[in-house]
Amino acid sequence: MPRYEDRLCIKLSKSTIDLIDSLRGEFTRDEYIYKVFKKLLDYCGKAIIPCIESTFAEKRLEEAGDKQAQTG
Repeated sequence: MPRYEDRLCIKLSKSTIDLIDSLRGEFTRDEYIYKVFKKLLDYCGKAIIPCIESTFAEKRLEEAGDKQAQTG
């Protein structure tokens, strides 16, 4: 799974966070999200990777544009 600056950053809505917290049991939120992504990878196979990679590529482009606008 692609990582950006040694982290995987995901934006979640408040309702999604509440759902995760209600389902995660003894796991931390990060551990539970990792388990969900692992299950998705097992279920969807490699089809999920291009979707995640394109999302991260778009995010990197946005951040690069923001940095350039601040310095330029």
